Amino acid sequence: VVLRDALSGTPVVTYEGHSDSTVDLAVTSAKGKPLLATASRDGSARVWALMGGPAVAVLRGHEHWVTSVDLSRGDGLRAVTGSRDFTARVWDWPEGRELIAVRHDSWVLSVQFSPDNTKVL
Repeated sequence: VVLRDALSGTPVVTYEGHSDSTVDLAVTSAKGKPLLATASRDGSARVWALMGGPAVAVLRGHEHWVTSVDLSRGDGLRAVTGSRDFTARVWDWPEGRELIAVRHDSWVLSVQFSPDNTKVL
């Protein structure tokens, strides 16, 4: 994944760590620090400091591609992931801990926190 300047297209930061394609991303801020989350076909999601450096968290537990990711707004301390393993999972990403996993009848292709972070779609 490459963060680029919106006007010039010049690369600003490159994020390396996934071993397969990145298929989704989300951006938020936690305590004033911008964060990026990525979902990958390698079965993991990662959380990064938006302005660079290695991943600050690697979320593993899905048994297939992670198809979607979102970060809670405001505090940025929770992540939600969806996967082709038929689950959606909510994470306390700073601790690297899965909080809940919900099984569905099919692939989970999109996930998102509600605006007040109390629900996930």
